[in-house]
Amino acid sequence: MNDSQEHDEVWNLLGRGTQPVAPPFFTRNVLRTIRTTPEATTSTWFLIPRWVCATVLAFVVAGFAASLPEGSPPCAPAQPFASMHPLFDRIAGIQDMNSIAPISPEEFAGL
Repeated sequence: MNDSQEHDEVWNLLGRGTQPVAPPFFTRNVLRTIRTTPEATTSTWFLIPRWVCATVLAFVVAGFAASLPEGSPPCAPAQPFASMHPLFDRIAGIQDMNSIAPISPEEFAGL
């Protein structure tokens, strides 16, 4: 494999190729074509009046609301969770901590 580009066949072939040249007034012709092409028409979804979409959405929401069961389920009492606090304290090992002492505001502020 040749490490230098001077003796590489690909570079020799690339040097012999013709350079691309844009025709005169290329940008002017492109811009004229862009201006003269008709604009893309909007899809038919946008042609539906907004009040029709709002009405259909209102009926869908009303249908979902009517299909909900009557009344709300009762809230679960908080009693089962209150009995779990000692369990969490034991798992965390809070009873084993003896060095905890109240901190005064001066100590907290670092004074």
